[in-house]
Amino acid sequence: MYTHCVLTQDNIWGVNYPDKPICAVRGFSVSIPCSYYYPTSNYQVTQKLWCSMNSNKDVCTAPPYVYDSSSNTTSDFEFVGDDKSNCTLLIHNVQFSYSGEYKFRFITNVTDGRLTGDPGVTLQTADLKVSLIRLSGNGTLKQGDSLNLTCDVTCTHSSSQFVWSKNNEQFNISGPVLHFPALTVRDSGSYTCTWKTNTASGSKTISLQVEGDSTEDPENLGTPKNLSIWMVVLVTAGVMFMVFALPAQRFTGQVVALALPLLLVLGLLALPGLLGLLDLPSLLAAMISDRHQREKVSCLSVISGVLTQDSGWRVNYPDKSICAVRGFSVSIPCSYYYPKVQQVSV
Repeated sequence: MYTHCVLTQDNIWGVNYPDKPICAVRGFSVSIPCSYYYPTSNYQVTQKLWCSMNSNKDVCTAPPYVYDSSSNTTSDFEFVGDDKSNCTLLIHNVQFSYSGEYKFRFITNVTDGRLTGDPGVTLQTADLKVSLIRLSGNGTLKQGDSLNLTCDVTCTHSSSQFVWSKNNEQFNISGPVLHFPALTVRDSGSYTCTWKTNTASGSKTISLQVEGDSTEDPENLGTPKNLSIWMVVLVTAGVMFMVFALPAQRFTGQVVALALPLLLVLGLLALPGLLGLLDLPSLLAAMISDRHQREKVSCLSVISGVLTQDSGWRVNYPDKSICAVRGFSVSIPCSYYYPKVQQVSV
């Protein structure tokens, strides 16, 4: 805290400001802390003034002022202090043109009882930026891509705090970087970075849209595949009602005649759901793939004997070509026969 003090014969006069520049985000509000001192027993504050060195000079002894307690005009500059010791200035809708040095001056009911805090306090204005940095992938965001969301204020200092939220729900983590190691469709949404200090705050929002299978989208929970479950439940309940709720003796030809159309209608309603549950295209594709696989691994045929000129000698091979998969092992079946009185040497 910087203190500007003036010693008099009676007591101490002074104005306190922060000793470092104050950072503000354009378009948001910022508070400039300030306190002042004077001999309260002999003096009473009659006027409070704030001036900007962008438009004023020296020690603010003359207009223009950004705030004057004797004026009823309203502006972005609001005094939130009092007549005793608090001279805090609140600036709304901060703009780049508001950057610069500000000084507080107060005047009492005594002719020489007035003071300007000099030097003043410095205000810096910057934009809050949220950047998307791709770590992997390109083009539109897809599942598995990696990225960082980075929050930055150019005039920030060590006391700053960054808070992240998604769709207005705050995360438990904080810091200028939000890391996504592998995106999913559930990461789609609006992300807000809120920057805070003791005197100012600001926020910026960015949207992420991750492409993926629509069946994995959390917003597509009412798909036909899910609705088909309810159709099956409905049909099952109807059949159970027809079987158990009606007495057995009343299942005459007339009752059955009335029940069959109802069951037919319920069956037609449930058919799309059953097809969705069975996922016939995938099932057929799996069956065809399985058949091809079985054909590949079972292309070894029945072994047949081959007779030579000498009866009792033969070698057996498969009668068809042997199928092998590149990169894997294959066995060529073979058996041979000879008279037991002989002995194989090579």
